[in-house]
Amino acid sequence: MHSMRQEQRPQQRAEQTLRISPRLITSSNILHFSAEELEHAIYQEQLDNAALQVKEHRLCLMCGTPLYGSQGQTCSNCGRTLPLSQSRDVFLDSGEPQWVYHSQVFFDIDNYGLAAVENDAEFDPMARIPMSETLAETLLHQLEALVSPDDAPIAEQLVGNLNEHGYLDISTQEIADVLDTPVERVSYVLSQLHTLEPPGIGARTLQECLLIQLNALSEQGSVHPLAQVLLEQHLEALGRNRFAEIARSIHQSESEVREAVHYIRVM
Repeated sequence: MHSMRQEQRPQQRAEQTLRISPRLITSSNILHFSAEELEHAIYQEQLDNAALQVKEHRLCLMCGTPLYGSQGQTCSNCGRTLPLSQSRDVFLDSGEPQWVYHSQVFFDIDNYGLAAVENDAEFDPMARIPMSETLAETLLHQLEALVSPDDAPIAEQLVGNLNEHGYLDISTQEIADVLDTPVERVSYVLSQLHTLEPPGIGARTLQECLLIQLNALSEQGSVHPLAQVLLEQHLEALGRNRFAEIARSIHQSESEVREAVHYIRVM
């Protein structure tokens, strides 16, 4: 009888249950991000966590090799010596608000692809260019085809002074002084550089970059009617999300301003 009770006693089994945490879900999702989506996710994390810092490395414009260290301005691969990059500190010290630098993830093509990269072709405007040729070399070849042979040294100076974000790190007057040529010639060659892809290459400020991109879109079709006035006259207020203030200033509804802002961020 005693043995029968033992047989009828319910048996207990140890089971392991896998609990999926939010952190694990997030990590899994990140694995499927494109380069553009990953950059936006990092940007959002920086906004949410003020203590988070992202370490960045410059790239050699000619061969794409990372340059490590604050003094690492000579490429260990091709030996090319580069000028000091005017990147984040210059943006902050020039009087432009800090949001201008961070907002570049919305407006800029990832690093402008200044070196040959292996990004998804969907996000790479230079995907059809052989990987053995960097964007800097491609830009120089295209630019020299647009200007006279006498202006080739100007083209070399312009392309050679693009930083890793695609911005021009030197003024037209400085190039004119170095080459002993009229500044008008330098400005003309720069205007030709602005016609090349990716749109915005060779811009000197974020505002100029966005206006170049907007102009390129206008040549392909219609653009949002408020986009240009927002970029030309209200860029700082735009970055601070002062949509109601902008709407009153240009006598438009706030919803129309927000619609234009969305257009600018995805154009």
